[in-house]
Amino acid sequence: MLVLLALTLVVPLVVRYAAAYSNPNLAPNPLVILEPVPTPTLTPTPMPSVTPTPPPHGQIINCPLPGKWALAYYNGFGASLDEIQDTCPFPIDAAYRIDPDLQLWSRYFRQHPEISNLGPLWNLQGLLVLGSTSLHAASVDQTAPEQLGQMYDCPRPNRWAISVWNGDPAAAIEQALATCPTEVAAAYWIEPYSQTWSRYFAGRPDISDLKTAAGRTFFTLGSGP
Repeated sequence: MLVLLALTLVVPLVVRYAAAYSNPNLAPNPLVILEPVPTPTLTPTPMPSVTPTPPPHGQIINCPLPGKWALAYYNGFGASLDEIQDTCPFPIDAAYRIDPDLQLWSRYFRQHPEISNLGPLWNLQGLLVLGSTSLHAASVDQTAPEQLGQMYDCPRPNRWAISVWNGDPAAAIEQALATCPTEVAAAYWIEPYSQTWSRYFAGRPDISDLKTAAGRTFFTLGSGP
């Protein structure tokens, strides 16, 4: 009697389990494995480099102070002095250049073209300039560009010139002048602030007080017989 009762209870359960197992709609879903999604690497966008725009006509290096003289030079190609006035903090009232061959002076007077005969400037041309006491708005980097060491506009034998050094400003004045094809007998430089002159005489260190080429622009005299 007990065995019959057990079969009555167990058999329906087995039948129900078998039916559930054989029905695909009732089968448990397989385990879904989620693959990790890689995080994209963000590449920073490089900032464009900003190159300062040089003045369109070049600029004057070693500008004069108000009411004072300086030995300056031009860095550029083919501009007139009027076109590059704004590259100095103070206007240039007067400028002079000596021709190394003819020993003739050219002159420039601001706002007086009728008595000025200084033509267009070329690169590394030296000038004796006088600063104006009036001020115009300009902010200019007075640092000369890096270039090979060479003295430009060298003097001819027994003649004067305004020569420009475009090399290391710490170079000894003898080394800078030695790049000229003609031996330089004497060189002078005027200090823009104190207006005092320094001098160099070849072979005479005892009376020479111009030691380096830091001034960059010099009055020079070529040696001769």
